[in-house]
Amino acid sequence: MDFTPSRTDGVWWTIAHHEPFWKVECTRQTPIEAVAAVTQRLPQLLGDRRHADRIPITTSSLADIAAQNHWAASIDGRLFTSPDGHRTLRRAPDTETAWRIEHSVHDGFDTHWSTRFTADAPPEAVTQFFAHLATSAPVEREFREIPFLARDLGDALITPVRGAAVNPHIHHAATRAAPTHTARHR
Repeated sequence: MDFTPSRTDGVWWTIAHHEPFWKVECTRQTPIEAVAAVTQRLPQLLGDRRHADRIPITTSSLADIAAQNHWAASIDGRLFTSPDGHRTLRRAPDTETAWRIEHSVHDGFDTHWSTRFTADAPPEAVTQFFAHLATSAPVEREFREIPFLARDLGDALITPVRGAAVNPHIHHAATRAAPTHTARHR
């Protein structure tokens, strides 16, 4: 694994294997949880099962993960689109970049990221990445780490973590329910 934030093409993370050669490249804004999920899967992909009981590995298919998380799937199973339309997973099996995952909120503005898996990358690595990307479970971020447009255009659900008068889980649930309540009473 290589971390190179100085690359001019925007790729910060590279995970590569030599025999057979395959590579995963992730740009700057790629969710670190999804990158970490791939690295957690590597020992088992390479035959090391010593800590398999401690590493959460998905056994679901891409189609199952998409269905469970309300992603739309193309008939041929080569395109999956997130419910908000901001993320896509594309399969192009006859190309060097067999899998491409992209995200963008409002055409960039520091919200765009992509991840590419080369043709020989193990399908299990793609599935592991997708399982962590597709889930609707919230992740913790510092407020300053959330891109400006995602914060201010309502594309991120912000809930307090510490020191709040209300439990963060209750705040999160109430924030999720507010738009539905408002829409019903218009």
